[in-house]
Amino acid sequence: MVETEVIASITWIVKAVNIGNKLFSFAYCCKGRKVCCVIPAGKHAGFIGLMPFVVNEILKRNDECEFARSCLAFSCPYNKASYETIVENYKWFGLQTIEDAKIFVKKINEIFEMLLKTDPELKNMLCKSHEIITYKHPPIRLMKRRYEKEKR
Repeated sequence: MVETEVIASITWIVKAVNIGNKLFSFAYCCKGRKVCCVIPAGKHAGFIGLMPFVVNEILKRNDECEFARSCLAFSCPYNKASYETIVENYKWFGLQTIEDAKIFVKKINEIFEMLLKTDPELKNMLCKSHEIITYKHPPIRLMKRRYEKEKR
């Protein structure tokens, strides 16, 4: 028999950031106290864009968190993700290498810190009974850098 237990709630921050004219939502884990998941948002998100309205708790099944292998909150005691599994789970974001994954995790944490500075009220809304915080217009807009390989 599979035992399940709720180990954390999630606060979703919908349309948190615009990166290169694409909208993204963040899932904030109330156990790990960090962003644990990033998903596309807006009209091009497809079914995955419905996650904030469906997933509001994190379950533990047989002593493993259901997001353990894709979680960005590396400091969480339930996290079993590695940079390799981050590459696998975020290929849609363009990740290809372990170095890409390290930069991705670092940048997501930096963007979240910028979000907290941009919206001081956000910190008080985190982890309040399955909150979904939706911005009409993302408070942070970033341009995507284009890198060219050096010609030798």
